[in-house]
Amino acid sequence: MIRSPVLAIIALCLPAPLAAKPPPGPTANSLWFESLDDPETTLPCCDEADCRTVDDRIAGDHYEVLVRGAWIAVPAGKMLRRTDNPTGRAVLCWSPAFGIMCFIPGPSV
Repeated sequence: MIRSPVLAIIALCLPAPLAAKPPPGPTANSLWFESLDDPETTLPCCDEADCRTVDDRIAGDHYEVLVRGAWIAVPAGKMLRRTDNPTGRAVLCWSPAFGIMCFIPGPSV
């Protein structure tokens, strides 16, 4: 009988099991990324898997973006002039297979 109260006290002192993490899901910006269309084809060009915030700059008459440590020129036909960018930075939708699919300049450039 002495063991039962001791076991109850020990059980109360043990940490509670960790709560399961919620499954990955869409972020707050998912719908915005999905609304981006390739300006040349008007087909959806992007989703969050292909898009990321990047450093950008103006070089002469075009924009450049920093991808994998190198500055790459953005083709004029891939520019999107959107004022509803929720990230506050330049956004590039890019993949190794397709290159630049669309680009939204940052607010400071």
